[in-house]
Amino acid sequence: MRRLLIISLCFLLVVGCGCNKKENSKTKKEELPFDVNFDLSKETTINGLKISNIQVIVDEKGISHYTANVTNTTDSVYKLNQINMIIKNKEGNKVATLMGYIGSNIAPGESRILNVNTDIDLMSGYEIEYEIKK
Repeated sequence: MRRLLIISLCFLLVVGCGCNKKENSKTKKEELPFDVNFDLSKETTINGLKISNIQVIVDEKGISHYTANVTNTTDSVYKLNQINMIIKNKEGNKVATLMGYIGSNIAPGESRILNVNTDIDLMSGYEIEYEIKK
């Protein structure tokens, strides 16, 4: 009898505790401290340089950060001075021209990271044209 009473009390305790739990079905959407422009993230190859893993982020202070991997896809050392990026909106109007530097000589198959920051808001950008200055 005592065993039955202990088992019953344990059962009531477990079931009773489970009933008081209420789950909050509302989930709070987390806001990111930056905006991401996915339109400008299209991979391209120009003059033997593959530009990939492109990210354009505008932070909470309004600074636009452009980052990309640049890989020499040729069989020889690539010599360059700068990479110009002309950002255009959907209408084809120029939003900004950014100048980037990744070094002067890139060995075959070598990759470099291109980082460019600007106070111009690139969220309206839709397309990038690249100019390679040798």
